[in-house]
Amino acid sequence: GLALLAAVREYRGFLAQPAPNQPKAMVDRVENLAAIEGEDGKTKKKRAILDKNFHRNFRKLLQIALGDWCSRLKLLAFTFALFTRTQITMSMSSLLGVVTRTMIERNRTAFQLNIAKLVVLSMPAAIINSLLSYLASSIATDLSENLVNYCHSRYLKGMTAYQVLRLSSRVTDVDQRITQDIEEWASSAVLIFQNIVKPGIDVVLYSRALTQAVGVGGPTVMLGYFVLSSVALRIMSPGFGQLTSRLQKLMGFYRFLHMRFAARAEEIAFSYGNDWERALIEGAHRSHDAHRRFLQRQSLLMSILDNYIIKYGATVVGFAFVLSKIAFAEGGDAGGLGGAGAGSEAGHLTEKFVRSSRMLTTLSDAIGRIVLSYKQISIVAGFTERVTRLVECVETVDRNQPRRPNESKTPEIVFDALKVAVPGSEDEPLLRHLSGKIKKGMHTLIAGPNGCGKTCLLRVLRGKTKENCV
Repeated sequence: GLALLAAVREYRGFLAQPAPNQPKAMVDRVENLAAIEGEDGKTKKKRAILDKNFHRNFRKLLQIALGDWCSRLKLLAFTFALFTRTQITMSMSSLLGVVTRTMIERNRTAFQLNIAKLVVLSMPAAIINSLLSYLASSIATDLSENLVNYCHSRYLKGMTAYQVLRLSSRVTDVDQRITQDIEEWASSAVLIFQNIVKPGIDVVLYSRALTQAVGVGGPTVMLGYFVLSSVALRIMSPGFGQLTSRLQKLMGFYRFLHMRFAARAEEIAFSYGNDWERALIEGAHRSHDAHRRFLQRQSLLMSILDNYIIKYGATVVGFAFVLSKIAFAEGGDAGGLGGAGAGSEAGHLTEKFVRSSRMLTTLSDAIGRIVLSYKQISIVAGFTERVTRLVECVETVDRNQPRRPNESKTPEIVFDALKVAVPGSEDEPLLRHLSGKIKKGMHTLIAGPNGCGKTCLLRVLRGKTKENCV
């Protein structure tokens, strides 16, 4: 195991090499985009993003997304369906053990009766499975719809969109965040809930059942193995949260270049700028494609480790430490469940082995899903960071909307010591103490060189900017 981890660490150094042949100009443009959003363009470990800020931001988004009672009731029904699914699976495991015992004992009547019970039990199992898929997709749609409506109610209100797009540099690719990132966040959030709650229920119920069957030692060994495995995987795992966030950022920049090209097609054609625009667009696409392939290589390595340590390693540990107690109990008695004859004893042993092995497999899968949920949580952290930045920017701009003068109370417009400055450069105003009065019906001509702040007066009156900004 230690040799494998050492080899993996060396191989990760090879995987971490950046993709070659990326245009320097394109890399600079992408790094500038990262700098605008307050990042340094470098991939960090997931510990840098899974902090208290992530938990606070995730709770904030969840409160917005679960704002209506319908979504909360669906989430409650989803939880109940997960619990019911576990109960049905445990019942089927017990029935399979009984079916195996009756087959070994050659009891045809009991065998047919238990097969019929399995057929009847499979009907609600099929219904629950389909219901879980429907509820998961429905809850994800509700979360996405509520969050999008919340952003629309503020982003499309008054001059907020103008302020965010033209005057605020805190958020770029707004369309990418609203149309795609929110939907990805909602789907990932539901998947996390399903991958934690359902395995959590399985761990509690199956650990209790295995403890009653083989004692407390078996489940304890399994839990200890998974704790050590989770620590090792967290040490070896790359920062999937930052990698996913950067992938979405590069996709948003690539989409932005296409939108800009479509909006300015006539100007580009007139000035023969198609070659330059093509270089920018193709460079953005190469950067996005290179980062996506880098993420795929990282995922490949972690998938190999996950399958080896969690899936197959857990199976070996389970059969070695748990089921061996059933197969090699003292005196050939499987935990004291002996029978009157050899056939009865073999039947009871087989029943207990089949039931415990299925429970052990389900328990291993449940704990493994909890351990592997760190990868999905890291991905959600990336979407949470992007969506939260959008929500906070829209909320801030909406709260600080410029006050439009109340023109209904007076027939004149008065400027009293108005300061004219470009947003972000209030320390260097274009004009200081601008004063004047415009009465109703008066024709006014404002003249001056370029950049002196002439348009500021109309922007202030329209409410597009504050009284002290251009």
